[in-house]
Amino acid sequence: MAAKRIIAVVGATGAQGGGLVRAIQNDPNGGFQARALTRDVHSLKAQELAKLGAEVVAADVDDPESLKLGQPGTRDSNTSSGQRSKTPAAGSRSATLACQP
Repeated sequence: MAAKRIIAVVGATGAQGGGLVRAIQNDPNGGFQARALTRDVHSLKAQELAKLGAEVVAADVDDPESLKLGQPGTRDSNTSSGQRSKTPAAGSRSATLACQP
């Protein structure tokens, strides 16, 4: 079986990001693994995502260096703005930060 590709989800403990992480983790045939980026890895929501098998990583859009730490080996990124792309969405601050090398 091929290794699952990683998708980093910024804002993973929010409604949209959390829904995406759950969808990724609940699809056994999807070929993807969620890396949940959140400011507080100890929060209840973050721990719930970890129980689903998501890799939970501390990152904050106000700290670009922390976002870089959450990106190694990722296939793609998703931000809470809903722009899922390797190319940052125009005007999306979090997408721009999340997609920096």
